[in-house]
Amino acid sequence: MSSENRLSATATLAWLLWRSEEAEAELWLNRTQALVEKRPNDPWATGISALVTEWTGNLEEALRAYKAFEEKAGILLTSCRLGDQLLAKGNVAGARRYYESALKTAEGQKGQLDQVGAAIAAGRIELLEIDGKTAKPDWQTYDDVFRISLLFRGDLE
Repeated sequence: MSSENRLSATATLAWLLWRSEEAEAELWLNRTQALVEKRPNDPWATGISALVTEWTGNLEEALRAYKAFEEKAGILLTSCRLGDQLLAKGNVAGARRYYESALKTAEGQKGQLDQVGAAIAAGRIELLEIDGKTAKPDWQTYDDVFRISLLFRGDLE
């Protein structure tokens, strides 16, 4: 198996375990990160590293990583997740800032994935204006498409 296929397979398994909230995810996240570190100048591996950073719960660092390589869908999702975290703590103003930042990221973007992300952010802002809280996000399809696009980008190019 080529190193690229090994990274794709390992990262995909890590993602699926993380998505299912399985304890074994941590082992596969560590294995994925170890493979990423063997590809320091590979833009695709940089995207995988950002995913792993997000999956390990370091959303601020993941947001910086997505911004560094201008991964709009990652910026949108992570900004919304950070906003959701602040909202859960009662920080409505902080949550709004993240949601508005996500919406601004999507401005002028023409891709379908970016437009869906913009709709998610706009929906969050609208719900804040109604009652100061948001419902549990229903963004699994958007989230999956984004992650699949990053996981297999190296195979598609």
